[in-house]
Amino acid sequence: MILVRDVFRVKFGQAREALAAWKEIGDYMTKKGQLPGSHRVLTDLVGPYYTVVLEMTVGSLAEWEERGRAAMQDPEWRARYQKFTPFAESGYREIFNIVQVLILALLPILFAACAPSSSTESASAAPGAAPAATHEGMPGMATKPTTPEEMIASATSAAPEAISKDATIISLDEKMQITTLRAGTNGWTCIPDGPSPGVDPMCLDRNGVEWMNAWMQHKDPPSDKMAFGYMLMGGSDASNDDPFAASPQTGRPWIDTGPHVMVLNIGNRFEGYPTTAANPKAPYVMFPNTPYAHLMLPVK
Repeated sequence: MILVRDVFRVKFGQAREALAAWKEIGDYMTKKGQLPGSHRVLTDLVGPYYTVVLEMTVGSLAEWEERGRAAMQDPEWRARYQKFTPFAESGYREIFNIVQVLILALLPILFAACAPSSSTESASAAPGAAPAATHEGMPGMATKPTTPEEMIASATSAAPEAISKDATIISLDEKMQITTLRAGTNGWTCIPDGPSPGVDPMCLDRNGVEWMNAWMQHKDPPSDKMAFGYMLMGGSDASNDDPFAASPQTGRPWIDTGPHVMVLNIGNRFEGYPTTAANPKAPYVMFPNTPYAHLMLPVK
């Protein structure tokens, strides 16, 4: 995974016009589906002015080069870019290899909300998935993977091999520091089972990571970015109604869905699906009537 920054020095007093011109480019590229899932525009707060930085994250240098070729071959893109260039006095490009991914907003959901199931039956693994180790006498209580090899095996068990084999794998230590164990090329991020007692490895697409970050920051998810996630080793949740519950209400059990996939960020398009987890072995809506409502689809 690489990060690309195009840094432009804009003519004095023309930053507003330059940003407006670039917004037109960005809106066009978004409409055409040409922008990667992770991109942003930065301006100077201190230092040389006026500076405009265009930043994007892509899976590989080859992907970035292909995006560039597609843009340059598009006459409408070139016409819009020519509106921006008169405002730029100079510029340069920086390309970085991403070796550590800090997705701190994922921590609470992965290791607080993911907790032991009330069921005494451990979730069935997907075909080909790494089996979950258990503590003696405590069904479903997973032994946390400790070596890089074990963590990669755990993380990749959350999704089909076609997804997980090229996904970025991140891990967390006891201090909740996130480290990239393996850089990916397909835009997916997989997380191994962590210090929670349950078995909860997860794989999310790029939009899914954005959705999760918005959730944990109590912000609305980005609009028009449907997302998908895999939890083929299963998962447990404290509440089906409260997106931020860390434990079930007194007297209520944890919700054990078992192996499942998730369709995230589709607004309120849930007509016909139950909005309770009375039967978590059939499809249902989690967190209904909130910005974080999503469809849970058991696969076992």
